[in-house]
Amino acid sequence: MKSKVQKKLTVNNKIKKPIDTKNGKIMKNKKIGNLFVAKKVADQEFENEENIIDNTNEFANDIDEEEEEDEDNETPVVNKVAVKITTKTLKQWEQELQTDKSSKIIKKLMDAFHVVAINILKSKKVSNLPYKIENSQVFNGIIELCIQHIPGVLKKFLHIVHDAKFEASKAKRFPKIKNTLSIYYTDIINILQTVTSPDVLTILLKHLHCTIQCTQSFPALNEALFSVLIKLWSSDEEVVRVNAFMNIIKITTTYKEAILDNLLKAMYSKYNEIAKNMTPDNFDCINFMQQSLAEIYLLDHNLAYNHAFMEIRQLALKLRNATIQKNKENIDAVYSWEYLNSIRLWSELIKNTKKQSVIRSLLYPLVQIVTSLIKLTPTSEYYPLRFHCCQLLINISQKTGTFIPVLPYLLEILKFYDFNKVKNVIVAEKMSFTCMLKVTKTQMQENAFKNSIIDNVYQLILEVATKDSNAIYFPDMYINCIMELKSFLAKCQVPSYCKKIKQIYDKIQENRQFVETERNKIIVDLSDSATILNWELTLKTRGTPLQKFYDTVSNQKINK
Repeated sequence: MKSKVQKKLTVNNKIKKPIDTKNGKIMKNKKIGNLFVAKKVADQEFENEENIIDNTNEFANDIDEEEEEDEDNETPVVNKVAVKITTKTLKQWEQELQTDKSSKIIKKLMDAFHVVAINILKSKKVSNLPYKIENSQVFNGIIELCIQHIPGVLKKFLHIVHDAKFEASKAKRFPKIKNTLSIYYTDIINILQTVTSPDVLTILLKHLHCTIQCTQSFPALNEALFSVLIKLWSSDEEVVRVNAFMNIIKITTTYKEAILDNLLKAMYSKYNEIAKNMTPDNFDCINFMQQSLAEIYLLDHNLAYNHAFMEIRQLALKLRNATIQKNKENIDAVYSWEYLNSIRLWSELIKNTKKQSVIRSLLYPLVQIVTSLIKLTPTSEYYPLRFHCCQLLINISQKTGTFIPVLPYLLEILKFYDFNKVKNVIVAEKMSFTCMLKVTKTQMQENAFKNSIIDNVYQLILEVATKDSNAIYFPDMYINCIMELKSFLAKCQVPSYCKKIKQIYDKIQENRQFVETERNKIIVDLSDSATILNWELTLKTRGTPLQKFYDTVSNQKINK
């Protein structure tokens, strides 16, 4: 009978085909078995990885003094009859792991894990296996031993030094375990390709992270390794995608010259695949992929510039086609989540670079694309898209310190949309635009549509004004905004809408008076940009009326 812990695990029989551990060929999918590893052990191993490395040196001299003879040859000893592993065997191995500094115990444990992997993957019967497993307790015990001890044993055996760009293949004792280690990593990759349980995937990814550097000594495994890591990086489960990314970033920071270009292309392709549709279910995943992919791009600014330049150029060409020929096909090509999420990725990259970076030169063309996208079809059905674009521009402006005019695109809505028109359809109080680019004609007839427009205009104007609230030009820059808001209040007949806009109107007026009062206290030389910047920073540190109001509103939203 299967144990309870085995029954908890789920599997997927249609995942990528596993690698044959003997000849590197792709095997046919087979039904997967059960896997159990103590999660507590894996977490402890993951957290204590640096401690294991730091304790390596005390074993170095002892290992160098020992010279294994025949028992360390890579040629496996084929037993006519497979040795049965018992709980007593596992206890003996655990003791040997503490005392035996040769490769012998490593081979024993990895050979046993190979038998476990064959059972998990349900591969066709393999002859001449050195061990056999007959109960679930031993099955789980082997995996637990590997998770708990393999990272530390490998670090001691191969003399892995902390913070070093370690290459396992150059270690003196690496040839003694080369084939065994290759099969071990192949087994882990095969299991990662097949298992669907988030808990099991997390445990294996944490385990892999501890010795991920050693995988680069087996170039033949790279394609399969990165393929499965990128697949898991796009997982719906947060803990899985985070741990997959930690493995990716650890490899790229150490071996980026050899793998970064191809890795970025593969990750960008996967990002585009996932980002074609935005739903509440994958919203967090797409945001994580944006931020993490931008982080990897920032490892090499020149390479990132080349990738970003080509992709931004393609975005511009698509937008030009839609502007010249406004047919449905061209419009749909740019008014899509794939297009907008591509813009979001490159904006995430650009806004996290310093002014002197070559990537920053792509800021202007990207902003031009966003503003042109707003102007392409400025009708009310595409207001959700407009709000997404305005939010992008605000974020870019705030992070880069670049002035980008956003207010006109928001005030235009207050000027031209008829908020007094009665909507007869009442389905909900508000409509979320988070995962929407356009609304249908039916949705436009809902009262919730008007409510959401006002909420978004209010929120975005507040963000823009708060961003500029400490600027020395604020009183003059926001004269037109005050006039437009006043005009809206004069014609709007909906009390709840007037209340919101009047609130933001009053706060902007209060901030204008505050900045003007502070500005009158000093003599300003407009050519002295350093003095002006210092004055603005001082004002920001003190806090402006708009900043304080924005913080209050944000806290209220969080509490809700």
